Amino acid sequence: MQRTPLTVFYAHADEDEEWRQRLENHLFSLRQEGKIVEWHRHKTAPGAHQEHIRNEQFAQAAIILMLISPDFLASQEHWNEMQQAWERHVAGDACVIPILLAWSPDGQRIASTNMSLSFLEEAVHIWNANDGRRWLKINLRAALIKSSSPGGVAWSPDSTRIASASLDKTVHVWQP
Repeated sequence: MQRTPLTVFYAHADEDEEWRQRLENHLFSLRQEGKIVEWHRHKTAPGAHQEHIRNEQFAQAAIILMLISPDFLASQEHWNEMQQAWERHVAGDACVIPILLAWSPDGQRIASTNMSLSFLEEAVHIWNANDGRRWLKINLRAALIKSSSPGGVAWSPDSTRIASASLDKTVHVWQP
Protein backbone atom coordinates (compact mmCIF):
# COMPACT_ATOMS: atom_id res chain seq x y z
CA MET A 1 0.00 0.00 0.00
CA GLN A 2 1.43 3.37 -1.07
CA ARG A 3 1.50 6.07 1.60
CA THR A 4 0.50 9.63 0.86
CA PRO A 5 3.68 11.74 0.66
CA LEU A 6 4.30 14.30 3.40
CA THR A 7 4.11 17.93 2.30
CA VAL A 8 7.23 19.95 3.12
CA PHE A 9 7.02 23.75 3.27
CA TYR A 10 10.26 25.75 3.10
CA ALA A 11 10.28 29.01 5.08
CA HIS A 12 13.34 31.15 4.39
CA ALA A 13 14.56 34.65 3.59
CA ASP A 14 15.23 35.52 -0.05
CA GLU A 15 18.89 35.96 0.87
CA ASP A 16 19.02 32.28 1.89
CA GLU A 17 17.57 30.89 -1.37
CA GLU A 18 20.85 29.18 -2.27
CA TRP A 19 20.78 27.30 1.04
CA ARG A 20 17.16 26.31 0.53
CA GLN A 21 18.15 24.85 -2.83
CA ARG A 22 20.99 22.92 -1.22
CA LEU A 23 18.62 21.54 1.43
CA GLU A 24 16.16 20.57 -1.31
CA ASN A 25 19.00 18.70 -3.08
CA HIS A 26 19.73 16.78 0.13
CA LEU A 27 16.09 15.63 0.21
CA PHE A 28 16.17 14.41 -3.41
CA SER A 29 15.93 10.70 -2.56
CA LEU A 30 12.84 11.23 -0.38
CA ARG A 31 11.21 13.15 -3.25
CA GLN A 32 12.16 10.44 -5.78
CA GLU A 33 10.77 7.71 -3.52
CA GLY A 34 7.48 9.60 -3.29
CA LYS A 35 7.80 10.14 0.46
CA ILE A 36 7.65 13.93 0.28
CA VAL A 37 6.35 16.71 -1.95
CA GLU A 38 7.82 20.17 -1.46
CA TRP A 39 6.64 23.74 -1.77
CA HIS A 40 8.43 27.06 -1.60
CA ARG A 41 7.41 30.49 -2.82
CA HIS A 42 9.39 30.20 -6.07
CA LYS A 43 6.97 27.48 -7.23
CA THR A 44 4.22 30.09 -7.53
CA ALA A 45 3.77 31.39 -11.06
CA PRO A 46 4.27 35.13 -11.60
CA GLY A 47 0.98 36.99 -11.42
CA ALA A 48 -0.71 34.27 -9.37
CA HIS A 49 -2.38 35.09 -6.08
CA GLN A 50 0.89 34.42 -4.27
CA GLU A 51 -0.18 35.18 -0.72
CA HIS A 52 -3.31 33.02 -1.04
CA ILE A 53 -1.33 30.11 -2.52
CA ARG A 54 1.37 30.46 0.12
CA ASN A 55 -1.24 30.41 2.91
CA GLU A 56 -2.88 27.29 1.45
CA GLN A 57 0.46 25.46 1.16
CA PHE A 58 1.48 26.52 4.67
CA ALA A 59 -1.84 25.27 6.10
CA GLN A 60 -1.50 21.90 4.36
CA ALA A 61 2.17 21.27 5.19
CA ALA A 62 2.98 18.31 7.42
CA ILE A 63 6.58 19.52 7.84
CA ILE A 64 7.75 23.13 7.96
CA LEU A 65 11.49 23.58 7.44
CA MET A 66 12.55 27.01 8.70
CA LEU A 67 15.98 28.26 7.62
CA ILE A 68 16.63 30.76 10.38
CA SER A 69 19.33 33.34 9.63
CA PRO A 70 19.83 37.00 10.57
CA ASP A 71 18.01 37.95 7.34
CA PHE A 72 15.08 35.71 8.27
CA LEU A 73 14.89 37.19 11.76
CA ALA A 74 15.07 40.77 10.43
CA SER A 75 11.72 40.39 8.65
CA GLN A 76 8.35 40.99 10.30
CA GLU A 77 6.80 38.66 7.71
CA HIS A 78 9.06 35.82 8.88
CA TRP A 79 8.41 36.59 12.55
CA ASN A 80 4.70 36.17 11.79
CA GLU A 81 5.46 32.97 9.89
CA MET A 82 7.39 31.59 12.88
CA GLN A 83 4.45 32.37 15.17
CA GLN A 84 2.00 30.62 12.84
CA ALA A 85 4.34 27.64 12.50
CA TRP A 86 4.69 27.37 16.28
CA GLU A 87 0.91 27.44 16.69
CA ARG A 88 0.53 24.61 14.16
CA HIS A 89 3.30 22.67 15.90
CA VAL A 90 1.73 23.05 19.37
CA ALA A 91 -1.66 22.02 17.97
CA GLY A 92 -0.06 18.88 16.49
CA ASP A 93 -0.93 19.93 12.94
CA ALA A 94 2.66 20.14 11.66
CA CYS A 95 6.21 19.24 12.58
CA VAL A 96 8.35 22.39 12.60
CA ILE A 97 12.08 21.91 12.05
CA PRO A 98 14.09 25.07 12.67
CA ILE A 99 17.52 25.04 11.05
CA LEU A 100 19.80 27.78 12.34
CA LEU A 101 22.29 29.39 9.94
CA ALA A 102 25.17 31.59 11.14
CA TRP A 103 27.67 33.19 8.76
CA SER A 104 31.27 33.59 9.93
CA PRO A 105 32.26 37.27 10.17
CA ASP A 106 34.84 36.76 7.42
CA GLY A 107 32.07 35.39 5.14
CA GLN A 108 34.02 32.20 4.36
CA ARG A 109 31.94 29.64 6.30
CA ILE A 110 28.44 28.95 7.56
CA ALA A 111 27.54 27.03 10.70
CA SER A 112 24.21 25.22 10.84
CA THR A 113 22.34 23.19 13.39
CA ASN A 114 18.81 22.07 14.18
CA MET A 115 16.93 22.62 17.42
CA SER A 116 15.77 20.01 19.97
CA LEU A 117 14.36 17.42 17.62
CA SER A 118 15.20 14.00 18.99
CA PHE A 119 15.02 12.21 15.65
CA LEU A 120 17.70 14.44 14.15
CA GLU A 121 21.37 14.13 14.92
CA GLU A 122 22.92 16.34 17.55
CA ALA A 123 25.62 18.06 15.52
CA VAL A 124 26.93 21.36 14.29
CA HIS A 125 27.90 21.46 10.61
CA ILE A 126 30.40 23.91 9.14
CA TRP A 127 30.04 24.65 5.42
CA ASN A 128 32.33 26.34 2.92
CA ALA A 129 30.35 29.43 1.86
CA ASN A 130 32.01 29.53 -1.57
CA ASP A 131 31.11 26.06 -2.83
CA GLY A 132 28.53 24.82 -0.28
CA ARG A 133 30.54 21.74 0.65
CA ARG A 134 30.58 20.58 4.23
CA TRP A 135 33.91 21.48 5.77
CA LEU A 136 33.46 19.98 9.23
CA LYS A 137 30.91 18.15 11.33
CA ILE A 138 31.06 18.40 15.11
CA ASN A 139 29.15 15.44 16.54
CA LEU A 140 28.06 16.49 20.02
CA ARG A 141 27.49 12.92 21.20
CA ALA A 142 30.89 11.75 19.96
CA ALA A 143 32.45 14.69 21.81
CA LEU A 144 31.00 13.21 25.05
CA ILE A 145 28.71 16.15 25.66
CA LYS A 146 25.68 15.23 27.71
CA SER A 147 23.67 18.28 26.70
CA SER A 148 20.52 18.24 24.63
CA SER A 149 20.30 19.08 20.95
CA PRO A 150 21.88 22.37 19.95
CA GLY A 151 19.60 25.38 20.20
CA GLY A 152 21.90 27.99 18.71
CA VAL A 153 25.23 28.61 17.08
CA ALA A 154 27.41 31.72 16.72
CA TRP A 155 30.87 32.66 15.45
CA SER A 156 33.57 34.57 17.30
CA PRO A 157 34.32 38.02 15.82
CA ASP A 158 37.60 36.74 14.34
CA SER A 159 35.92 33.67 12.73
CA THR A 160 38.21 31.23 14.55
CA ARG A 161 35.78 29.75 17.09
CA ILE A 162 32.16 28.63 17.22
CA ALA A 163 29.89 28.61 20.25
CA SER A 164 27.00 26.15 20.37
CA ALA A 165 24.26 26.67 22.94
CA SER A 166 22.06 23.77 23.97
CA LEU A 167 18.55 23.79 25.28
CA ASP A 168 19.80 22.48 28.63
CA LYS A 169 21.46 25.90 29.09
CA THR A 170 25.03 24.80 28.38
CA VAL A 171 27.40 26.53 25.97
CA HIS A 172 30.40 24.91 24.30
CA VAL A 173 33.13 26.71 22.41
CA TRP A 174 34.81 24.95 19.48
CA GLN A 175 37.93 25.78 17.53
CA PRO A 176 37.53 24.00 14.18
